[in-house]
Amino acid sequence: MENKEKCMEAIKNASCIELTTIGRYICTLIIALFMTLGHALAHEDFYVTKEFGNVKVRIRIGFECEEINNVTLLGQLAEKLCIKLNYKEPIFLDFGHDYIGNLIPDFYISYNKVNNEYLIEIRQIARHFQAQTTLKLLEYAIMNYNNTKSIDTLAIKEALNTPNSELLNSILKQKIYRPEKNFEYGISYYLQNNRYVIFQKSYYLKKESDLIELDNIFDIKQIDNLYAVIFDSDTSFYYAKRSANIVYGIGDTVGKEDNPNISKRQVIEDRKGFQPFKVTNIDRGTLAITFDYFGKKDVDDYSLIGNFERTLIYFKDEDQVIQDLDKLIKK
Repeated sequence: MENKEKCMEAIKNASCIELTTIGRYICTLIIALFMTLGHALAHEDFYVTKEFGNVKVRIRIGFECEEINNVTLLGQLAEKLCIKLNYKEPIFLDFGHDYIGNLIPDFYISYNKVNNEYLIEIRQIARHFQAQTTLKLLEYAIMNYNNTKSIDTLAIKEALNTPNSELLNSILKQKIYRPEKNFEYGISYYLQNNRYVIFQKSYYLKKESDLIELDNIFDIKQIDNLYAVIFDSDTSFYYAKRSANIVYGIGDTVGKEDNPNISKRQVIEDRKGFQPFKVTNIDRGTLAITFDYFGKKDVDDYSLIGNFERTLIYFKDEDQVIQDLDKLIKK
């Protein structure tokens, strides 16, 4: 009991939260520890392939993360651009995901003949793939079609630095929604104008309300169609809450709904890794966010180097984060 009281005092001091029910936070600590065990570090790169008309999209990636859905959106935009340019020959968009993030983004355009068909192949290597970059590369490849050679790297970089064409801007303006089966209500996002718009779709009215625009989405974890944790990078996130249902009268099938909300941007300190996050809903007011990393478990003991797991605790109502559950307990 003495150790539990120390844990509770540590939480209170670390998060500046007034504790009204000590038992809740004791349970939170215990449940968080058990529910976040066994988050594996080992992985192996794999490929995901999608087709959209004459456009084939492939991504080589190391982990299940949102970049897979992102290149799916890019494939849909590429198909729309091909239709506008009346280009019907095969297109191959090949993405190499640099999930470690230590490479300079690079781009390649080549023309090949496969099965008596001329193929435009566009390869990208980057941490994150942008719609504007992909469409510029594709537009340039089609407009400068040559079936005998590749396009010079310098020419590609110059093309990327030119202003967008009117056609490209018209394609970018279109909304492309995150691919989800049977999405009826909850929190999701769409891509528009090279930006990612987080929105909520209400349960009763089926109305969309935009919450925030982001330059990037590293990952999104949806929780029971009511909440979502949106990681805009591998070191920061937002917590979004769908609007509540307010129903008046018995048998009211329409009802009313109040406004959704989104938290401030929360920064994850001393991230030390690039693996995806695991989000566990502990209770109505608490989330556990877990990730693996390779490094030192204790900054004061250099012999403790290896693969480790770290858990953050996020208090929804207070919009506050405890950065490291293990360190907090040790205090």
